Amino acid sequence: MANVSHELRTPVAALKALVETLEEGAIDDPVEGPAFLHRMHVEVDGLAQMVTELLDLARAEAGRLELRLAPCRLDELVKEAAERIRPATRQAELVLEVTTD
Repeated sequence: MANVSHELRTPVAALKALVETLEEGAIDDPVEGPAFLHRMHVEVDGLAQMVTELLDLARAEAGRLELRLAPCRLDELVKEAAERIRPATRQAELVLEVTTD
């Protein structure tokens, strides 16, 4: 349970930062408003994926999980992870730079 709580904190904190930024006026910005809403959508998708993974974990522990391996692009994975934490870095006044060359 402690691990689950820890894993849920990041997307929940990101959503909170996004909502606060929108409340502070970003929603009226024609460029930033839609970008923040898109990030919120990504975070909600991430939470849904986490719930799916928790269900998979329960299946694995019960010996009923079928593995489906698939290739993925590491650069895309790293960029997605960086985008998920970008709102929190902005709120903390940090700069996040990702280079995948």
